[in-house]
Amino acid sequence: KKKVQKPSDSSQHQPMTSHPATAVNIIDEMLTKIDTATSGSIPKLKLYSSWFCPFAQRALLALHLKKIPFELVEVDPYHKSKEWLALNPQGLVPTLATRNGKPIYESTVVLEYLDDAFPSNSPLLFPGDAFNKALNRIWIDHISKKIIKPFYQILQFQSDRLPEREQAIGAYFEAISQLVRAMDPTGPFFNGSEPAAVDLVFLPWATRIFLLDHYRQVKYEQHFTDKQTLNRYNKWYQAFASQHFLLATQQSQAMNMSHDQYHDALIAKYQRYADNTARTLVADAVNKGTVLP
Repeated sequence: KKKVQKPSDSSQHQPMTSHPATAVNIIDEMLTKIDTATSGSIPKLKLYSSWFCPFAQRALLALHLKKIPFELVEVDPYHKSKEWLALNPQGLVPTLATRNGKPIYESTVVLEYLDDAFPSNSPLLFPGDAFNKALNRIWIDHISKKIIKPFYQILQFQSDRLPEREQAIGAYFEAISQLVRAMDPTGPFFNGSEPAAVDLVFLPWATRIFLLDHYRQVKYEQHFTDKQTLNRYNKWYQAFASQHFLLATQQSQAMNMSHDQYHDALIAKYQRYADNTARTLVADAVNKGTVLP
């Protein structure tokens, strides 16, 4: 095992700030720098997650992809524990308790944290150069603003809102097509040969496209405007099909649910969105026509 060096007073161990470093800051920095080979003897990250939540799945994907040791705490968003609320008063997933106990939430923020805190765990989720890192963030923002909302609109809009549902279908696949056309032409992933944060941000919804067919008879292959874009999307999707880090997020020991049961369990869970009876912040925002949380 590698020896852990004691922190010195040198500025290389602590960034210059207007406030003196606290003992907690120094301990957290030391813990994140320790090689994963010694991780069994130090506190693990603790992820509060719900198996059916696509936002939480982003964090799970990143942890498994980067092989970062963590403890998974399966929580029920409708029965929030005191422990969970103490970390995140909103009671949302994912919530990540870092090694010093401090919480981080918002899925894309968690991805950035994992890259910054565990730079030796490959692959890096963001490009190293400033321009491409910014470009990836632009497309992550595109996913958040242009892809996620119409997915739920397609499910939630009932027969009395068919024109709006059709409009959402068009917007959804046009936004996906724009993302696909921005991908590295060779791939198979967005940036090239290795998956990145932008892939993980979209992947949970890509793996849920079958729900649109199940509930709304929306077959994805019929809604791409050209075959080249469809083929590139299929190449990207198939590159994930048998990846261990994806399969690991499509089961739940806490719920006693195997990978084979995951598909049908998702169908049952999303019935409430298809009936427009879901009582979530996302569902409320879709019905009110406001920005998603």
